Amino acid sequence: MGVKQNHPGYFLKSHLLFLTLAAAALFLLLLWPQAVVSKNSLGKCLTDKGAVMYGSDSCENCANQKKLFGEDFSNVNYVNCEFSYEECQKKEISVYPAWALNNKVIVGTQTLTALSEFAGCEDRV
Repeated sequence: MGVKQNHPGYFLKSHLLFLTLAAAALFLLLLWPQAVVSKNSLGKCLTDKGAVMYGSDSCENCANQKKLFGEDFSNVNYVNCEFSYEECQKKEISVYPAWALNNKVIVGTQTLTALSEFAGCEDRV
């Protein structure tokens, strides 16, 4: 009894199917979550409401605040006081991170829940 051999085209078709499924899965993983995140983005809601984060690149607490947002931080209206010193001085911002909205300022690393309450974005957390 001999070993059954698959048709040479079978190998190509099975690998083509695998590559197609892998590409579709990669597409969904890369693009679909971004659409969902942007729809429910706390960072976008904060920016839409007029909230601004003031900080600096050398501030460890600012780095921690940014990490809480992850990729959503790209939606946050952020002023780096190392490069916009006059704007921060005009707003009397000297402690980082600071969040400003409608003449209210809160300082220090904030939880996402605290920020959502601060700006009225409770449905985003």
